[in-house]
Amino acid sequence: MAALVEPGPWLARLVEVPLAVHTPDVRIPGVVIEKPSAVIVAGGVDRATLTIHGLSWEARSLLSLEIILQVGAVVFLAWVIRRLARNIQAGEPFARLSRPLVQAAAVLFGGGFLWSIAGGIGAYLAGREALEIHGWSAPDSVVGGLADSTTALSYLGWPEPADWSVSFTLLPFAVAIVLALLGLAFRTGERLQADTEGLI
Repeated sequence: MAALVEPGPWLARLVEVPLAVHTPDVRIPGVVIEKPSAVIVAGGVDRATLTIHGLSWEARSLLSLEIILQVGAVVFLAWVIRRLARNIQAGEPFARLSRPLVQAAAVLFGGGFLWSIAGGIGAYLAGREALEIHGWSAPDSVVGGLADSTTALSYLGWPEPADWSVSFTLLPFAVAIVLALLGLAFRTGERLQADTEGLI
């Protein structure tokens, strides 16, 4: 019978997971700290960067898809920039570049939408798998000082996973709009260049 080998740390995954907003505060009975001069009025910690081992294949797949889509968009943009550089070197900056610019805008817009969804769902699943607690206990010396209504571990400092949500970064969409406008400008440049060559 083959021996079971414990997976190594190389299978661990660094993930930024969303948390239920948790205002920093020490609530353990008997613990008193001297707080800073600035007072927290509202808000709190809503994200945590965790190195997680043992993620499910669903979470791992979605987080990997996020990276693949981001890398694909960067590679496509690099190809368009390379093509622009070659056109400039050949003295024809507008030659056959309007369509690739519009395509790059579409790739970035669609890719930004898809990788935000994949990454958001993957981070949500990873946060649930790493932080969700199904039961807990403590000695009477600790539990005795808690309010009877306290059931959440967030009261004792353990972060709770956030409810399902997806956030979108505006940068890819803004860059996509700029690329689309550049594509339209380059199309005008292509026409002007064609007209100029026709006159010559």
